[in-house]
Amino acid sequence: MITSKVLLRRRRSGTVIVYITLALVVLLGAAGLSIDIGNLYLERDKAQRAADAAALAGAVQLMNNRGYNTADAAAKLVAKENGYDDSAEGITVTPTPKADGNDAWYAVYVEKPAPVFFMSIFGWRFKTVAARAIATFKANVQMDINGGGTYGAIGPINLSVFGPYCIRANGDKYSTMYIDNKSKRTPNPFYDAEGYNFNLTIPSDYEDRNNTSLINLQIFDPDCYNAGNEQNAKEGVRVDEMRNYSGSNTSDTKYLTTTQYTLYDTHGTAATDDDTIIAQASYGNDSKTDMTWVTPEGFNFDLSQLSGDGPHTVRINVKTTDGSSENGFSLRAGPPIYYGKNNDLADIRQKLVTNKWGNKSTQYKYVVNGREKGDWMTTDPFQTNNGTNITADGRIPMNFNANGTATITLGLVPENTNHVTIDKFDTDVGSTSVTYDDGIQTRVGVLSGQDESKQDDYDLPEGYSGREWTATYKAGLGDTSVWDMQVTGASASYGRVYLVR
Repeated sequence: MITSKVLLRRRRSGTVIVYITLALVVLLGAAGLSIDIGNLYLERDKAQRAADAAALAGAVQLMNNRGYNTADAAAKLVAKENGYDDSAEGITVTPTPKADGNDAWYAVYVEKPAPVFFMSIFGWRFKTVAARAIATFKANVQMDINGGGTYGAIGPINLSVFGPYCIRANGDKYSTMYIDNKSKRTPNPFYDAEGYNFNLTIPSDYEDRNNTSLINLQIFDPDCYNAGNEQNAKEGVRVDEMRNYSGSNTSDTKYLTTTQYTLYDTHGTAATDDDTIIAQASYGNDSKTDMTWVTPEGFNFDLSQLSGDGPHTVRINVKTTDGSSENGFSLRAGPPIYYGKNNDLADIRQKLVTNKWGNKSTQYKYVVNGREKGDWMTTDPFQTNNGTNITADGRIPMNFNANGTATITLGLVPENTNHVTIDKFDTDVGSTSVTYDDGIQTRVGVLSGQDESKQDDYDLPEGYSGREWTATYKAGLGDTSVWDMQVTGASASYGRVYLVR
């Protein structure tokens, strides 16, 4: 006989099973929804990455002046490689040049259905995932390296780089590894182990103009040695500055900087990892190259060594690999310079002479295999108007070795540019003013203090015609600074692309 207690116990057991079953259904449903939602978030992330990559690919084509059709094709190809094939059913890839009314923005919208599983109990088999990205580019301005002077001549301004172990506050934003010094080791977020790039342009008529196919690339004072271990630069006499890890003056040669110079054949394109090395040389404490235009081994090359028919672009990379001192230098290129009946390839030594009336003049002497040859000359045998030119690719490190005001040719701002950005780092020693002039308008800029950057940003009118910009800058002896200059809206072969959103 079944008692009432047994029946009650059975009813309770049945009720618990029902509750457990319902709970399991809810839990399984929640878990299923979580899996679907997680999968949708994953697909949304993939969509955003595809849109980002496609927008950047399109912007690269615009930066290289290849037009919207090429940009659209590149964007769709990259989207396809990331799982968004515009030709597949249900998938759309929509490039949008001049995004949001901005001529410099390139947008890509991607969309496709993503399958769901547990949501199908609600009648959903697919949920649409989509993403949008906008990219633009800043084209590097090719900045004049001559300090407002004659190509291949040394004036009151020269190029300069610090060793990686000096403090950043001495004026080199990119070469120094640390903000403070080697002991404290606070990383410099702007440190670029690759240093600075310069572009040597060689015209198609170079051989006809100079009656030779040889290019002689010379570096002025490539070492970090000053005669007598003098610690500071002096106009026409010294261009290097000896500094210890804390940035202070020193006469200890262990702090002298080693600088590496590398020539690359760019194969007619912007700088890439596929560039071919033509030659490479490093200089440290070398008295033979002090205040001398030097041709390192391999830096005298033939046009036949370069790919394509021209015009050619050779990239000159300059980076420091050791030390903490400041290495002042300059660059020039042209037909080889020969000396004597044996036609020896010659370097050129340079000095500044002041007569009894205080007038200054530069004199030159041939140097062959480290030995001076002949008498001092009043004319540099380098052919200034040989057709070549060297520019800094978007950033230029420079040092004043005299007090005064200089009008610096910054570079050509291309046509159809809609915005110019000039970033100045550490314009502090004796500096009082900076103004810019493009032949139409004068603009007043701002100066930066020690170890800081200040930007000047200028919007340009629609249809801006390409014009050369100059900066009139007043600074003092020993002022080391780095200037960056980029533009948007214009097309150029060198620059960088980035996402706006």
